Amino acid sequence: RQEQRDLMRKVEQSQQRLGNLEGALAVVEKEVAEMRLRFDKRTTEASRLAIELDQANETITAAENLVGKLVGEHERWSNQVEELKKEIENLPFHGQMAAA
Repeated sequence: RQEQRDLMRKVEQSQQRLGNLEGALAVVEKEVAEMRLRFDKRTTEASRLAIELDQANETITAAENLVGKLVGEHERWSNQVEELKKEIENLPFHGQMAAA
């Protein structure tokens, strides 16, 4: 009889420990689920940011190319302006030569 009571007490203690462990496991599973949600959210955000970064880099590259072309156009226009200034300076002389 004492042995049976001891066994019953041990069974009850084991069941109580099992309940405690199941509760702790539920808490851990909940935390893991929350962490997975945060991870998924951050992974999605990181993917979005990577796409935006790629788009920004493409925009920067296009802008750099455009600026390079505009620099070339500026140089060409500056040369044309200088040539036109020289022609304007020589215009009176050419006019006199044509009149003579």
